[in-house]
Amino acid sequence: MAMKKWILTGWLLTPVVVVAGLWLAVDRDAAKKSRANMAMKIAGGEFGRPVINIQPAKPAATEGPKEAAPQLIAPESLEQGFVLVVKDLAGMAKSDSPIHLASSHNGWDPGDKNQVLTSRSDLRWQIVMPKPKINAP
Repeated sequence: MAMKKWILTGWLLTPVVVVAGLWLAVDRDAAKKSRANMAMKIAGGEFGRPVINIQPAKPAATEGPKEAAPQLIAPESLEQGFVLVVKDLAGMAKSDSPIHLASSHNGWDPGDKNQVLTSRSDLRWQIVMPKPKINAP
């Protein structure tokens, strides 16, 4: 009777032991890979920046000519001017105490009434900047 109990106990515990062993082996390999990747990032000077390695897709034979990448331009060169949008991270700006803009375009005057940002519905502030009269950014 005692021998049957040992055989039954061994038969019932075998799957548990096998699963636990596999789990430890897989987890240990994952931990080694994670440590190796972190060491490579630190050694390569990439710690703190996201690492993205995306291979460009090869164009299919049916694709037409590629469009040229858009050129970045200085907003000061636009004839219509531009809109400057600011997020108030401190959350201190209110309608009775708005954000003011001081720049070389207004002589660095933070109290200039023409350089007051207005609130938007997305909790950001904006100002529409006309094209500068001077030819400098």
